[in-house]
Amino acid sequence: VGLGVHATLFFTCLNALLDQRKTHPRQSHTYIAYILLHFSMGTLAFACNARFNEMMFVTNRDYPGGPIAFYLNNQSHWTHYVSYFAHLFIAWLQDALLIWRYFVFWERKIYMLIVPVPLFITSIIVGGLLLGQIGSPGSSIWQSVSFNLFATFWGTELSTTIFVTALIVGRLVYMRARMKKVMGTAYESLYLSVAAMLIESGLMYSVGGIIFVICYAMDTPFQNVILNTVGQIQSIAPILIILRVAQGRS
Repeated sequence: VGLGVHATLFFTCLNALLDQRKTHPRQSHTYIAYILLHFSMGTLAFACNARFNEMMFVTNRDYPGGPIAFYLNNQSHWTHYVSYFAHLFIAWLQDALLIWRYFVFWERKIYMLIVPVPLFITSIIVGGLLLGQIGSPGSSIWQSVSFNLFATFWGTELSTTIFVTALIVGRLVYMRARMKKVMGTAYESLYLSVAAMLIESGLMYSVGGIIFVICYAMDTPFQNVILNTVGQIQSIAPILIILRVAQGRS
């Protein structure tokens, strides 16, 4: 379902961007490359995750200890590793767009980047270390360690998303209030709609991420299924923003 929604939004957004290539060539080409990368990584993550789940629940259903044992003993398998890499890369792409939009909304004031940029850099560093851990034979993100890279990455990722989304919405509400004083209620619905969209996108991803972390904390392999949905949500939220830009409503 998640990939289906993602694909529908991708082609809708692509069509809108292609229509405005003559009027905004540089912006259109940049956004087309961005959503293509998003869609490619989302599809790759879905395919690899589906293959790993097939191996876990179908091909190796008689594995000693069951699916959980298979999952714990095969996390370095290439399908699982590539799936995680794609999900982390999608998360970084989403954060990059949100931070850029946040920077634009706040009139490109450098000091407004003091919090989100360090969080973003931390996310990349921790994510790289996490990929190294996942790729090590015999290693597991479920193992008890003094410093949990997995929980640290998702904590940093969710913090970045929530912080940036909250300040974008705050800026939009402020702009709406100012425009309402000058122009009346004519433009009120536009800014309320943008704010509602950004809140929904942020909450949609945040809630999915929280559910994923809960499944991880409960030591259930179901987190592997949730991860795939969260990965698609990570792509859906930015495409919704770009679609509004392409349609001239943001």
